[in-house]
Amino acid sequence: MKALIIAVVVTLIGVSVGNADPVAACTNLVGTYAALETPDRPILTVTLTNGQFSVIDSDGLKTIVDVTPTEKGLVFVENPRNRHVFRLSSSTNLNMYVFERLGRHSEGSPLPEGPGQKIDIVRVQQAQTAITNATHQAQLTAEMNKGRMIWLSVVSANAEREVLDMPNVWPTTGYATSTDYFKYLMGWAMNVNRPTAYTPGSVAICEDLKTLVLSGPNIPPASDPGAFGATNNAWCVVATDEKEQQVPPDSPFLFTRNIEVTVQDGNVRLWLTDEMPFRTQACVVVTRGGGVRSLMQKELDKYAQTLNPVLLRHVLRP
Repeated sequence: MKALIIAVVVTLIGVSVGNADPVAACTNLVGTYAALETPDRPILTVTLTNGQFSVIDSDGLKTIVDVTPTEKGLVFVENPRNRHVFRLSSSTNLNMYVFERLGRHSEGSPLPEGPGQKIDIVRVQQAQTAITNATHQAQLTAEMNKGRMIWLSVVSANAEREVLDMPNVWPTTGYATSTDYFKYLMGWAMNVNRPTAYTPGSVAICEDLKTLVLSGPNIPPASDPGAFGATNNAWCVVATDEKEQQVPPDSPFLFTRNIEVTVQDGNVRLWLTDEMPFRTQACVVVTRGGGVRSLMQKELDKYAQTLNPVLLRHVLRP
């Protein structure tokens, strides 16, 4: 029971004060609870069988049957010797629960009503959902940062080349895939528009472009640029003809590979597929002007309405 003292809270909906039936009032408290900081380590489980509540302690080795449903929550006595009394109840905050230590109980005397020392706890399933959502958001943010780094690498290379009166390295239609384009930027493929003899790996167009920024969730980075392939590439690239280099800043430059693009009757359609890195949950788009955004399907539909279909004729996939 020591773990119970370390807990932390999340809400139970449905325990109503003033309910004439305490059992019914406490039914929604059935479940497994954990500290918010350690949602993978349950501290107690509440069960209800044939109208009888039981509490299983954190180790799952001891079942407490001295449990009394009340209008304020479930009250239970830890064991016959120390008679420590605890109460589990819903919180005034949504999705939060309160775990209280009310004190000791002497046999034959009324159960203490508190208030006692309060600890906040959360249902395990809710905590896991919260963690899943937080992980997903963190992955999206990381991929947005990677997309921005790719854009910065290209813009930086273009700035250096402009001074030397060399052509820019925005993607063009000569590349068959985005993988070919990125390999060229990392010095492991020829410029298909101006093929010349070269030594693979000797000259990186974008020296700060690494395979890690081209990867994503469930899309592992290649060990080195020479090993970089489609399975290591999280990005699609929008290419243009060399004569069409003037592209609006809000037009897409690259986007995660779980976006599919079609242009029909002058209309652009973008939709999320079941591909990694984010399947149908969300995507990342980096614009020609350097804007980065994460979009869900509804937002993607609105964005598609703003795009020039002519500039989306050539999408290079991994």
